Amino acid sequence: MKDAKVTGFSVFQEEKKVIITVNMTMPSAADSQYASTFTVYSDGNVLVRSTLMPNSSMNNLLRVGMRLQMPAGYENMQWYGRGESDSYWDRKWGYDIGVYDSTVSEQYTDFVKPQETGNKTDTRWLAITNESGNGLLFDAQDVIEVSALHYTQEDMEQAKHPYNMEGTENTVVTIDQYQMGLGSGSCGPETLEQYTLPTDRSYTYQFRMKPISNASTEQLMQESKVNLPDNTTLVTDIQIDGESIDGFNSDILTYISRKSPSAGIPQVTATAANDDVTIEIQQADAVPGQATVTATSASGYQRVYTVDFIFNEYVYLSDLEETSAEVGYGTFTKDANLDGDKISVYQDGSKVSYDKGITAHAASKVVYDLSGLDAERFQAWVGIDGVNRNNKVRGVKFRVLVDGEEKFVSKEMKGSGSNAEYVDVDISGASTLTLLADLTTSSNGNCQTVWADAKVKVRAEGSELYLSDVEEESAKVGYGNFTKDANLQGGKITVYPDGVKTAFDKGLAAHAASEVVYDLTGLNATRFQAWVGIEDKDRAQDVKGVVFRVLADGKEIFASDEIKGKNTNAQYVDVDVTGVTKLTLLAELTTGNNGRCNTVWADAKLLVESTEPSKPQFEVAEDSDAKITTDGDTKILYNVPAGATTEDIAAMLKPVEGGTLEFMEATGGSIDEDSTLVSGYIVILRVNGTEEDRMSVALLGDINPDGIVNESDVQLMREAIVGNRSFEQIELLSADMNGDGALDAHDLFLIKKAMQ
Repeated sequence: MKDAKVTGFSVFQEEKKVIITVNMTMPSAADSQYASTFTVYSDGNVLVRSTLMPNSSMNNLLRVGMRLQMPAGYENMQWYGRGESDSYWDRKWGYDIGVYDSTVSEQYTDFVKPQETGNKTDTRWLAITNESGNGLLFDAQDVIEVSALHYTQEDMEQAKHPYNMEGTENTVVTIDQYQMGLGSGSCGPETLEQYTLPTDRSYTYQFRMKPISNASTEQLMQESKVNLPDNTTLVTDIQIDGESIDGFNSDILTYISRKSPSAGIPQVTATAANDDVTIEIQQADAVPGQATVTATSASGYQRVYTVDFIFNEYVYLSDLEETSAEVGYGTFTKDANLDGDKISVYQDGSKVSYDKGITAHAASKVVYDLSGLDAERFQAWVGIDGVNRNNKVRGVKFRVLVDGEEKFVSKEMKGSGSNAEYVDVDISGASTLTLLADLTTSSNGNCQTVWADAKVKVRAEGSELYLSDVEEESAKVGYGNFTKDANLQGGKITVYPDGVKTAFDKGLAAHAASEVVYDLTGLNATRFQAWVGIEDKDRAQDVKGVVFRVLADGKEIFASDEIKGKNTNAQYVDVDVTGVTKLTLLAELTTGNNGRCNTVWADAKLLVESTEPSKPQFEVAEDSDAKITTDGDTKILYNVPAGATTEDIAAMLKPVEGGTLEFMEATGGSIDEDSTLVSGYIVILRVNGTEEDRMSVALLGDINPDGIVNESDVQLMREAIVGNRSFEQIELLSADMNGDGALDAHDLFLIKKAMQ
């Protein structure tokens, strides 16, 4: 973690203890997140809590743990675990659990080529002491893996022969939650899956450190029974629109969620770890935007979580509810093949798996309603599922209809080596998308057809303006040409967002160091967005180092981590450029050698607001308790007391320049000025005589409706509570006296009280 970047640090003092919390990101590990908490007690105990959330784009981890060095002279070691020789996760069953004594020097095995050595599994505690008997006790909360050597892992990895290793007089102690199993890859199978450390999950473990002096084995055994409470977990879950954040860990403070603005502003909720924790939430006010969750314990210890909502330009079809689905037989399946495994197709002869997509046995027809999505394009890989590709599939063609008009038809696919085809069709303004997998013979054979990675691209709020379509004010590059909508070799721009190779039709490419300047005057731009990184062809090369920076009128508003190639992922830029006149994009070298820095700003674009004036609409006055909601296409003004008049309603609403209010009955009859309203009555906003907005009114308690609260309303409430009557939305808003969204005895009590 030499390049670890501290993203959060706090020190909190309670009576007889101090809690130190550190959060970091690790750029060289694909921006994996790490957190450690040290609770230091006045008696010398230190409770250590360690959490790693790896980036799921990486391969399996080699180990998860911590390392420290003790000064020279701490040579004696005793442990309660498996021994006395080395043991590993998948090679430990022949080593009994017991108490063992040794020295640090004896832990190194002199292999022909230096490599991992000295590990001890299922360890309950480890004591490292000097000749005077002074040292440290490492006590596991559960079990841990430990080692003590005079060499670091880097020493052993870099040396070709034992005589190349210099080592250290210090004692290098590793305290691991797990170390990957050894396997036997040099002469047999690789490590079995159950002994690997996948990157699709987080890892958390705890241990205790305590100074010791001349402690006997019996004293160490007794001391290891001490359990210190960990009060640093304040939140057990954070939800977005009621769905838990995938992989949430209470120690990791920052999360990213990709959302489409067409889905509305997401709402964040959180679950406290116990009743002594209070939670405050600041919701995002837009997408892109950020929500914060502040959790505070009764003692004042605090953690602040952030959820950054990034505009997600893609909506997967498997996340939408289809209008209809017809299949040859079996079931229509989402995000899995018909056997329940990952969807896979063959591209250019290579099998590629996808987490998202839809599957159906041909012949099939699936219809989607695109209304309200503001979709631009439909994209997918179509083909025979990878598990059936080489079977005797009789024949199938894929077709895409947009509002009934055919926009795509594939070649005939018969399995036996058929490669998938890529679909990319314009669906701008479309309301219906139909996906067909048609049989080309009378037998359906094994036609398990898939639409892998099937998604629609949606527009952001306002319109998009790609920088490659804007004339730059100036462009300086390291050498070669400044290129638009292609990489420096003339192919598609490709980078790795979140570890997934992605090609973009639009973007900018230049050899670092580079500086490109744009004049935004008159564009009415609000945000700049792009994926920045090393072009795919150089991603695995020894690129020397580059940092991407964005300047707004000369002020830096974004700086990437250093990107050096070697599988480094692209980073997403999403910055506010409202009111900015000069936008400067920099790709700066971090060394004197530009290496192979083919840098790209993939999908670089501006979000541009429409200059058309917004349509006048109802808004509640700041000092009013009334609220506005929608039920389908109908707006409803609610939380309005029974007995309200037309003048009362006017006072609840913000005035609109040139606007007048008109009231009428639900059936269309007119209402006199200053009349008392009835639930279901309608208020209309007219500006210069033109109707701009309208909504119905729901009065608290007036369910029947007749404008007053009486025994009839009470009876309707009783019937609804016991399940003998269902309410329309206006009736529900009228009956929900306490505004909690549910009808219960409390609402019944309040409606009876309103009668008095």
